[in-house]
Amino acid sequence: MNIAWTPIPITGATLTESPRYAHHQWVWVDIPGKTLYRCQTAMAANARQIECTPLPDEVACVLPTAQPDVWLLLGRNDGYTLHWNTNKPTVQAHHMRLPYDPSSHRFNDGQLGPDGAVWISSLVDARQPNTGGLYRVEQNHAELKVGGLVVGNGLAFSPDGTQLWLADTRQRCIWRFEFNPDTGALGNRRLVAQYTTGNERPDGATIGPDGHYWVAILEGARLDRYTMTGERLPAVAVPLKRPTMPCFGGEHGQWLLVTGLAHTTEHANAQGFEGAALAIGQLTTTQIQA
Repeated sequence: MNIAWTPIPITGATLTESPRYAHHQWVWVDIPGKTLYRCQTAMAANARQIECTPLPDEVACVLPTAQPDVWLLLGRNDGYTLHWNTNKPTVQAHHMRLPYDPSSHRFNDGQLGPDGAVWISSLVDARQPNTGGLYRVEQNHAELKVGGLVVGNGLAFSPDGTQLWLADTRQRCIWRFEFNPDTGALGNRRLVAQYTTGNERPDGATIGPDGHYWVAILEGARLDRYTMTGERLPAVAVPLKRPTMPCFGGEHGQWLLVTGLAHTTEHANAQGFEGAALAIGQLTTTQIQA
């Protein structure tokens, strides 16, 4: 699948993550930069205006709500609600009881589940031991659902709501679970993929408009794709050496935004994308339906 990509340079950004498209706007974060970005235009090469909002925490997960100007944020030290209903955005802390020690762990990748709860993984700063987990958050209470993770990532739900997909970037694997959308119960854990080539490993993921699981392969410069039965499909090359998460947007899901780690000499992006923190491409109708 060939996609024409456009670089999106963001000065100073080193780790862009959690791209979302909702209410006709794009949102993403730079985790170490403690900054949230929003774009309310088509974000084509010459038609974008990107707003920046400083954050009080290392926010790794951004989730939309039913209200266009209200978003949920999950960071190292708390969960937050961000309001864009004034000229100066406001961030309100939830005062959560965290399920981990924030001096060594933080929330990482999350989604709103078909059961109406927030599902969020955590990561271990030192990348050992495997004391991270996947949590179900409801009314500011985090319930551990899957333990033994190092860098929880790649969280996504199948289009029919009966599967939960989960990756561990450090352990370099992807699983899928049976999921009960009414109760939030998990079952029948299966290993979908175990990566062994070089230092390639699965990062953030989404379900594409084609109904498949799309996962960013860190240090692999590509997005891998899997059917809901676990069959691997042809990969999609991206111009970022270390992509972190894909996101589809637009009226028909025709735009594909990919976040990533900054270009370095050791981990070089494609030519023309050296200063890009993100890349965006447009899919054809045929590619969307493939």
